[in-house]
Amino acid sequence: MKSQKLQRLKRFLLKKSIHTKIEIAKIFLLNCNYDKCIKILEPILDLTVFSIQAEIYCKALYYLPNSIVILKNILEGYRSASVYCNTTVIIELEIFFSLKRRDKLNEISSFALKFKPNEKSYIYYKLLALFQLDLQDELLSILESIDIYEFRQEVMVLACNGYFVLGKHQKSLEIAYHLVQRNRNYEGLFFNTYLRIPDNKLEKEEIVKSGLFLRITDGNSESEFKLTDSTGLYSKIVGLKLNDEFEHEDSFTQIKTKYKIIGIYNKIQYFYLSLLKKVNTPDSNIRGKMIHFDSNNLESIQNSILQNIGKNGADEKLEEEKFNNYFKGILSFSELLNQASFNNFFDLYLFLTKNPSCKVLTIPYLVLEKIISSKSKYLLDLSTIKMIYDLENEGLFESAERYSISSFTKSIIDQFYLNDKNGLKSDLMMQIKNDQIIPVHYSKEFYERRSEDIAKFKLWIDKNIDVVNAKSFIDSGRQINNFSSTNDSFKALLDSSLLAQEDYLLLSNDSFYFKYRLGQPKNICNPLHYIKSNSINFESINRYLISNNYIGIELSKNILLAEYKLNIEGKINFFQNCVDNLNFNLNPNLDNLLESVKFIKEVLINRTYAIEQSKTAIEKILHMILSFRAPNVIDYLILSINSEFVNNP
Repeated sequence: MKSQKLQRLKRFLLKKSIHTKIEIAKIFLLNCNYDKCIKILEPILDLTVFSIQAEIYCKALYYLPNSIVILKNILEGYRSASVYCNTTVIIELEIFFSLKRRDKLNEISSFALKFKPNEKSYIYYKLLALFQLDLQDELLSILESIDIYEFRQEVMVLACNGYFVLGKHQKSLEIAYHLVQRNRNYEGLFFNTYLRIPDNKLEKEEIVKSGLFLRITDGNSESEFKLTDSTGLYSKIVGLKLNDEFEHEDSFTQIKTKYKIIGIYNKIQYFYLSLLKKVNTPDSNIRGKMIHFDSNNLESIQNSILQNIGKNGADEKLEEEKFNNYFKGILSFSELLNQASFNNFFDLYLFLTKNPSCKVLTIPYLVLEKIISSKSKYLLDLSTIKMIYDLENEGLFESAERYSISSFTKSIIDQFYLNDKNGLKSDLMMQIKNDQIIPVHYSKEFYERRSEDIAKFKLWIDKNIDVVNAKSFIDSGRQINNFSSTNDSFKALLDSSLLAQEDYLLLSNDSFYFKYRLGQPKNICNPLHYIKSNSINFESINRYLISNNYIGIELSKNILLAEYKLNIEGKINFFQNCVDNLNFNLNPNLDNLLESVKFIKEVLINRTYAIEQSKTAIEKILHMILSFRAPNVIDYLILSINSEFVNNP
């Protein structure tokens, strides 16, 4: 009997002890003493079973360094066992939100909504994921099932953009209008939404009725007012149409005046017009400028544009200087992307590869190891993903490996795809310079072909690329001031460099990692080394890359001869690009010197080439080589000449 009482007493005291420790752990958590919180919980914690201890433990673990990977595994285990807890769900959502993993947000929010279908925070994350993943049917289904005006402003912004993407422009505009009535900071969102809607899709008022705003004129002046049932003119003008006239007698002077209706607006249209009037004022929250034209004369309009935009717009010399700094290796690819007028990596890459005056730089051979690491996981970034895609698309290269990219790189690509898919496209654009306006015409076929290319690129990524994050990314981000507001481009660079320091080999043409010490050479590889080790036709790949302005290519006598032959025949050729690859500052590959000497010997021996043409080609090559007076370059050149002309005549 005493034994049973003793056991009951022990169990009672144990429960008291557990309860006391839990309460103490809560106090430590509230006071941000996360280490102490975890330490007191560990003896009474069984993570295989969800409990109040486990919930507190997960909260504390979220804020501890080097714990995110462990925490993700714990939370995923609970979710896979269908254990629902709002705290753990929110933590998991916040983790993957900060990592831009929209696929995971979709998965977790779907799980949580099974238990709480009306929870607004879950609905927000679900909408965010569906919008970014371009799952339009499901997006529309959720938007139509909720009262969007009951949600916080971030959800309304999502709904505004979501309805616009779905083609429901008027609904999108209505939400933007409600948003700006709550918060003037959304004036820009409203303004841009209104402007993006095609004119024929805007709801317009044609008949005068109560509640509308009218603009009338007597021929000398204009006035505006809102028509209500109590307006004195109501009975006279209700039912009239645009451009109709009516007569009104002044009650004091008895003078009759004829008026013409020149504008009929609903509240949204009228609000848009009121914003137009204040665009150029300091009180405006709209990023833009209104230009007023004094006449319909074309020359006058051009002068107004140049005066307001040309002199204050992009400085041509500054833009040219940025590109020249990149071509010299002073700016990295990422820096050029963020500083140049191009606002996306896709168009910048096309410009660099298709413009004859441009170059695409690779990281020099001497910076990186030539031997590919034994690691089997390869990581791409914005500087290489289009390069690998183009080579595979051209049928020049196919790797058995799957590639990976940072989720932030994927987010940049997804956003670019959505912007292209849903953005307005004009067949006439203007290139505004300091002193002239150059009209640029784009056909419908151009946009269709471009959008088709972008869609194919996106599909290839979705099929062939895994999305990953560095284990230490969140911890590293917490050490950087204002990291949450940092743009995705920097986050992608940081994540990629951290992945390269973990267990990935980063294939990159971006010198940013070295300039700012975001990576280690042993974990970053020149993609040409990787391609060479996985290709049976590397020379064809090199010729293709030379034709796309790449610097850092391994030249061969055959490549030089092929391009030289096309050059003297007056056909399209890239012989100058070959010569540019002898720039030892950008491509310090001594093997290229030997191949150049072999080419010179072949040209001199082969009598089919004209003497003057041969002389010009040889002078170009020697001038490029000798312009860099590094002793090892000169010594190796002399050695190569002796090898080919003296020892092997």
